[in-house]
Amino acid sequence: MRLSNFFIESIGLYLPESYSTESAVADGYLDADTREKNGWTGTAVAGDISAPDMAVIATKVALSRSRYRGEDLALILYGGSGIQGIPGWPAHHYLQRKAIGGNAAAVGVEAACNSTLLGLSLAAGYLSLLPGPRAALIAGADNWGSPEFDRYG
Repeated sequence: MRLSNFFIESIGLYLPESYSTESAVADGYLDADTREKNGWTGTAVAGDISAPDMAVIATKVALSRSRYRGEDLALILYGGSGIQGIPGWPAHHYLQRKAIGGNAAAVGVEAACNSTLLGLSLAAGYLSLLPGPRAALIAGADNWGSPEFDRYG
């Protein structure tokens, strides 16, 4: 896809504290040979914060660095791979309410790891149909802290 007049205005990030792989080995989560073979030094571990709350933090950072405000956005796209809340709960509307406000269309992008890249294509198409300069927000977040997920497996 070739895009004209489509730019990334700003990026926001929420990066949790790193949990060293030395600690992971000492705590029995990671085998020392695997650590050595892969050269891993640490893993970002978010603890109890939800993925949508991480997205809220990152969105506020992105908007603070941007010339756009919540009311300027025409589209909000949000996706993740893991648990985003209880089934049927719209994390994309939570993001809009907690971080943005405004009247933009808020849509969940259920494309797992590819949600953000798919979001770029969806936003480009959507914005190209609107008059004047408009903006979209694309956000994604995951917290793989549940016991069902072995981050070192």
